[in-house]
Formats: sequence, C-alpha cells, structure tokens
Amino acid sequence: MMVAQFFVATFVQAIALSGALISSCWAACSPQNFPLRTGTYIDGNQAGPWKKTDTGVIVSSFVSLPEPLAAVLTTHHGVDLSVWNTNVNYTRILDCGAEFAIVKMQVEDKSTKIEVIDAKTLAAAQKGFSRPNTSFSLIPYYYFGDPTDANESVAFDLLKKLLDGADWAAWGKAGIEGLPPGRTVMIDAETKLDPKRESVPPNHVMQNFATRYSRHICSLIGRIRDHIKPETLTVMLYTGLSNFRGYFDAMPTSEKIKSCVYQLPVLLAWTTADGGGWDETAPGFTRETKSANLIEANKICYSGNGNLCLMRQYTQRGILGSPLPTISSSPKVEPPPHVDLDRFLAPKSSDNGLGTVLVQR
Repeated sequence: MMVAQFFVATFVQAIALSGALISSCWAACSPQNFPLRTGTYIDGNQAGPWKKTDTGVIVSSFVSLPEPLAAVLTTHHGVDLSVWNTNVNYTRILDCGAEFAIVKMQVEDKSTKIEVIDAKTLAAAQKGFSRPNTSFSLIPYYYFGDPTDANESVAFDLLKKLLDGADWAAWGKAGIEGLPPGRTVMIDAETKLDPKRESVPPNHVMQNFATRYSRHICSLIGRIRDHIKPETLTVMLYTGLSNFRGYFDAMPTSEKIKSCVYQLPVLLAWTTADGGGWDETAPGFTRETKSANLIEANKICYSGNGNLCLMRQYTQRGILGSPLPTISSSPKVEPPPHVDLDRFLAPKSSDNGLGTVLVQR
C-alpha cells in the first residue's frame, strides 16, 4: 500500500513539474512588448545578416507593438514560410502564440523548370499547424515574377488550381479577426529590374516597368475573382518598402489613380535591426533615419482615410522558444533554424471614394 502511495505521489509530482516546465516554456516565448532593452541585443544583431538575405532583429518570441499603440491596435502573430524553411518546429510556433502562417504556394520543378504548386510545403504546413480546438489561418501567397502575359497566365492557372483543389480547401479560409468571409490570398510583388541591365534605371524605364507590373497584378486579381464567384476573395499585396517606393510610386499619376494596387491591403516586408524603428534606443538608428523610413512607409500605407498596411514582416530571424544565440557579425556564420515573423493588425472596412478597402481598425 505504501509503495503504491509512493508511486502515486511521485507520478503527481512529475505531472506538476512537467506542467510547470510547460508553463515556463510558454511564458518564455509568448509575445513580448517593445521597447527592447539592454541584454536583448546580441553580438551581430545590428551588423551584417547571418546569411546574405537574413535581416531584422534576432528575437526568441513574437514582438508586439509598444504602448500606446498596443492599447488601440489588436495584434495577431504569425510566420512566413516557403520551401527554403527546411527545419520548421510547428508545435513551438503554435506554443509561442502564432495564429496564422503565410506560405509560398509555388516552386520550380527541377526537371521541367516550370512552376508548380509546392504540394510538399503546403501539406507539411497544413498538417503541422493542425491542432484540436485551435483556430489557425493558412494563407497562400504567389510570388509574381517578371510582369509578362506568360507569367500572368501561369499565376492564374496555379491560383485557380489551388483554390479549386480539394486538398487545399483549408487554404485562405478567413480566420484572422477582421478579414471578410471567403478566401484570402496574397500576391508577392517584390521583383525588381535586373540590376545587371539597369543599375540605376532612368525614370521612364521605371515607369514602364511599374505600369506593366501593376496592370498584370490587377488583371490577375480580376480573373481570379471572376473565377471563384460568388465566393468572396480578399487579395493582399505582399511587397517591400523599396519595391513600392522605387517602382509603383514611379507610375504616372494617371496610372496610379486607376491602379488596384493602391486599394489592396498590404503586407509590408520591412525588417530593421530594432524590429521596425519603434525603439528609439536601438543602436545604429538615428531619429532622422527612422523618420524618413516612416514617412516612406506612410506614403505606401495611407489611403486617404486609413492605413492599408495590415500586416508587417518585421524580421527574418525569429528563433521562437530558443535562447538568443551569440554569433559573430560575419554573414558566413550558420544561424540556428529561424523563420520570418509577422504581425497582423485587425482591420475594418472603409470607403475611400473608389470602393471598399480594408484599413487598420
């Protein structure tokens, strides 16, 4: 009897201990508020990226907005994945507070060099983020390359296949607070002119490129919306600060007025070493630099009656639930498994005179 009581007591203690450990793990990676203070910046955080394209603040949790913004804007946290994320800990991402994932939906077939649906990455994300009694939004994004008729046709065929496919019925279903019912997809417009061909393109070259890009994006969106009617389709524009500022803003005024690009909710990929210019104490960032960047961001986001930037990719170096590493400033250092981190701000519908748009609530 005493032996039985001993084992029961030990079992109960083990359960209690495991519960405490789980709670502490959750607490360690739950979303943290700005500002980041001394001790969170580590060697290499403000220096060169781990690899050539990994930029942003190195954090072990999602980063919320600072007060007083946090008090008025509802934030939801998520990640950005593609075929390049080969070591994804879906359980840890969920435990740390993720509510959505945007996932690149296409990949180039190595044998044919033709773009196809990235079934492996989509299926892995769909399975990995599935958790009983948990609401999670899976949003596919299509990387739209060089704006040509042929590339628009490929994009239409793949988006149509994904939206029609029984295997992908869960993708794009509205789930994040404030998104309209129906499906949601993203168009990633981050292509630039070939720097080898045009290192500093003349203004007219930039205008022509931006106009073609805008027209093809708007044509693609119209075709997809017509295809899935009467179901509602929400399309978000995934772009970078330099892409929008350098190209779409170069369009002639006559094109800007009629372009759908300026009516779309935006995911702005803007990674800085302080997580987005919120923290005035961040080393290496002057008030003048941040002010200039914020002005440019506001030019992109402001629609006349609200802020179109609903989602923000603020770092490519999120190591959720792991201790912050100490690394050298050399970009040759192999980083730990990491993912892009995004925050989504709950929107509201607003009429800007040209139609209904989604803006920050």
